[in-house]
Amino acid sequence: MARVARVWGLAVDVWQNEEEARDFLFRPHPMIEDKRPIDFVILSEFGAEMVVEILAGLKYGSAA
Repeated sequence: MARVARVWGLAVDVWQNEEEARDFLFRPHPMIEDKRPIDFVILSEFGAEMVVEILAGLKYGSAA
């Protein structure tokens, strides 16, 4: 799935290592009702965009 690859690439860019990117994607996150980001990415493009927004906030300094 292209959106999984896109979000994975961004997560690796933000965390600078695959292990931490994987931890982020598979650990429940409070900004998405304590669901796993990877589940949102797989579910829909809208879900992927929610995860991208969280990652962008982490990368560019807003609270996430």
